[in-house]
Amino acid sequence: MKKTGFVISFFLCLITGGLRYLDYAHLTNIQTGFFVQGTLTSRLGIVTVVLLFVLVTSIGITAPRGMLVQRGGVVSLGLVIASAAALFCGAGGVLYNLTQMYAVWDFVLSLLFVINGLWLLIIAFAFFGNPDYIKKMSAMLAVVAVSCYYLLTVIRFITKPSSLYRLTKLIGILSPLAALLFLTAFVKALYLSGNSGKSRGLYFFGLAAFLFCFCLSGADLAAGWGLNMIALPELFKTVALMAVGLLGMLCAFVSAESSQVHAPHAI
Repeated sequence: MKKTGFVISFFLCLITGGLRYLDYAHLTNIQTGFFVQGTLTSRLGIVTVVLLFVLVTSIGITAPRGMLVQRGGVVSLGLVIASAAALFCGAGGVLYNLTQMYAVWDFVLSLLFVINGLWLLIIAFAFFGNPDYIKKMSAMLAVVAVSCYYLLTVIRFITKPSSLYRLTKLIGILSPLAALLFLTAFVKALYLSGNSGKSRGLYFFGLAAFLFCFCLSGADLAAGWGLNMIALPELFKTVALMAVGLLGMLCAFVSAESSQVHAPHAI
């Protein structure tokens, strides 16, 4: 049942992303960002229903919070984390080269992106081999690295005027916020792997990051790219966030799979 709930949640997120692509490409005024057909309630309602379903399925997640460290050797996670590391380092380099002298926060963000990429690279090596390597090399680095998602959320909130009726801008703000919440749960699973906690938060925020960072942001990226509306820095930022969303989905899958193993009456 745990894996069934995950599979349904996974496809609901993908369907929501597909609907968002059609909405942005055909029902949105590209110049203003406001939708020209349909209602706000229907758009927000779809996302709310998906999140509520994910929340309900997270109740059945019983795997220990530290199951990521306990398992180790999860090659699929290592590959995705390594890809995310490369993308964040690339995004940091692009931002650094394009940053103007007065754009102090963009300069700081570019450095944090590189630090985040280095942290993710250490985590990736850990998942290819011994997970104990995580605690030895990256504990302090994690705190600084995760702050890049907070700063990106703040920068987008300040520089991109948004409202509930301008979904493109709103998704751009909510995506790094979802990534921040997921990476916070991810850090807890890596470094605070006590037996008392469960991985429900990792499951829920992982799928929430998959919904916002991969499905919704990816849909906006695909539609905007086809209309030549995506600048190079935003391209790197969005693709890097999509990698985080994919990582969230994989962590949710591992949580659901581990819950099958830890189920009291599992056969």
